[in-house]
Amino acid sequence: MTSATFAREPLARVRPELADLLAQHWDEVAHDKDARTLDPDWATFEALEAAGQLFVLTVRMDGRLVGYLGAFLRPHLHSRATCTAYVDAVFLTAEARHGNTGLRLLQHANTALGALADYIYWHIKPERDFAPLLRRMGYHFVESIWGRAVQRVGV
Repeated sequence: MTSATFAREPLARVRPELADLLAQHWDEVAHDKDARTLDPDWATFEALEAAGQLFVLTVRMDGRLVGYLGAFLRPHLHSRATCTAYVDAVFLTAEARHGNTGLRLLQHANTALGALADYIYWHIKPERDFAPLLRRMGYHFVESIWGRAVQRVGV
């Protein structure tokens, strides 16, 4: 079994490999798919990266991309002096979900983001709840987010 390697990589280097993994991730956890489609705003992601506000951590096995973690780095809107990392996406392909690869991904992200931010928030989908791992790492529950598709008035 091949060991996973973890690295922060620029979006431009990873983007050509992302399409298949993004589709797998979307299929597994996206809600309200009848109301929206997978269509990343690459220009905004690139602008955020150029501004130092996008963090991409990759997981590779034998050089192949098998997972990723994406986070946004921003001053907190309620506490401007607090640089906050918002972990928006965490994904491993089925083949990479063995052993401690997931835990190692979280640990690598925690270390790297901890060097860049004062506070880290993790978005966790109920279909892939890894909160027990975060608890073991010293995190605590902060809030939950609820959503639904709506029809805009006048559209």
